[in-house]
Amino acid sequence: QYAKHVYQYLNGMFNFAVNMDILNNNPVDKVPKPKPKRAEKKAMTQDEWNAFYNAIDDNDFYSKTYYRLMVVSGLRRSEMCGLRVGDINLNDRSLSVQRAYIVSEGKGIYTDTKNHQAQNMPIDDETYDLIMSYLDNLNIVAMQYDVKLTPNTPLFVNPTSLRLNKEHKPINPDSWSKWFKQLCKKAKITQDFTIHELRHTTASILILELGYDALVVQKRL
Repeated sequence: QYAKHVYQYLNGMFNFAVNMDILNNNPVDKVPKPKPKRAEKKAMTQDEWNAFYNAIDDNDFYSKTYYRLMVVSGLRRSEMCGLRVGDINLNDRSLSVQRAYIVSEGKGIYTDTKNHQAQNMPIDDETYDLIMSYLDNLNIVAMQYDVKLTPNTPLFVNPTSLRLNKEHKPINPDSWSKWFKQLCKKAKITQDFTIHELRHTTASILILELGYDALVVQKRL
């Protein structure tokens, strides 16, 4: 960043000198413009992921399912929150990703996915079984409020909207980010990870733990 400021300062100064006929040309024109160094991508190790996941309470079926599905799918948090119950394809054990959900100026809205393409991805057996168990628990919660789940119900629906029997909305993506940080602290993970960096963890989980082909993983991400 400092090099960029110096470059801009010198370039402006020499351009001024050229415009004032003090110099014939700007020597900075032959100097490549400094490019900001990209931050190194961080990813959890297998041990850190295990510590993180084990830090989730066993009865917290929301978090168990959300973070597991997120790390094996490589979806962004907005795409996770955009999932609906009907996006779980029971016949071929796959997940249909068609939309994202964001909160802007206090209002939740559905948008297109970041790459503007719907995709269908297979789900491994362990994650599929976890989702089925999750849906069973979610049905129990809904029945307590005399609400019936439909294919359009958000997969990670906000329980408050069920209780109040209002429009069923997903949990705010920012809430998942906050809980992610809390779980990292609970798991005593010293590296400062963000929830987005779970996408960087996806490759190692899929290849090392689930035995996915590297080319398949590359296309998924």
